[in-house]
Amino acid sequence: MEKEQAGLPLATPPVFVLVLYVVATLAAVLVSYYGLAIPLVSVCVFVVLEALLVACLGKVPVWTWVLFVVLQLAGGWYFDKLYFMCAMVVVFLCAELVRYAWTRNYGR
Repeated sequence: MEKEQAGLPLATPPVFVLVLYVVATLAAVLVSYYGLAIPLVSVCVFVVLEALLVACLGKVPVWTWVLFVVLQLAGGWYFDKLYFMCAMVVVFLCAELVRYAWTRNYGR
């Protein structure tokens, strides 16, 4: 039974956002490894770096995220890995959604 505070039930954070992140990460890893022939260790390192960047960029303005995404895509274009960097941008945005959803004050 859920606790109530000030007459409102406390809601749990949406788990579907976490599931979306897991699905996007697995899809990015599998497509990068099998479709783009990028070594699995490199792909997994990039996925971990994306999660760390989300944790570090949690309290910065949105323009910083946009700058990061643009620089990431520019680096992918420069090194001829644009599709891989697009997959990592999707992972970054999904991780940001998870951070946003799980840090909100639900029912308070």
